[in-house]
Amino acid sequence: MKIYVARHGDSLTNDMDHKRQLSEKGRKDIKRIANFLSHQHIQVSYLFHSGILRAEQTAELLALGISSKTPNQARAGLEPLDSVLPLENTIATLDGDAVFVGHLPFVERLVGRLVTGDEHNLVTDFQAGTIVCLELAGKKRWIIRWMLCPDLLPAEIYSK
Repeated sequence: MKIYVARHGDSLTNDMDHKRQLSEKGRKDIKRIANFLSHQHIQVSYLFHSGILRAEQTAELLALGISSKTPNQARAGLEPLDSVLPLENTIATLDGDAVFVGHLPFVERLVGRLVTGDEHNLVTDFQAGTIVCLELAGKKRWIIRWMLCPDLLPAEIYSK
C-alpha cells in the first residue's frame, strides 16, 4: 500500500486574498509536479484534501497527473492543527492507495508519525507543493519511497 502526502502549493497571503487561493507560482508548480507524475502512471483509490481552497485547488491540479478511482473529496482531519492520530487510524482501514493534500504543520507531523512512530520527529521539509510517497513495509511500518518538491523540476521541461 502507498499513500501520498502533499502540502498545498504556494498561496496568496491573507492580505491579498482572504480565501488564500493558490498563487500563479503555486498553480505552475503543481502543474509541473502533476505533469511529471503523469509519466509515473500513479493510480490511487482516493484523493482527499482538507476542504480549504488552496488544498482543494492543489488536489484538482494533482488529479491531472494522478489517476483516482473516486473524485477528489474534502475530508475532515487534514487542517493545520488537527491531530494526526485519527487519520493514521483511517489509513489503516483503507482498501487502496490514497493521496492526502493538507497544510503545515499537519503534513510534517503525519509523515513523522507514520515513519518514526512520533509526530514530533520531523523527517521531511515540506516546502509549498511538496509531495511524499510513503509505502507500507510491514504491519505498521512506513518508509519514504520518494519525495518531490517543485524546485527539483525545471520549468521548461515539465510545464504544460
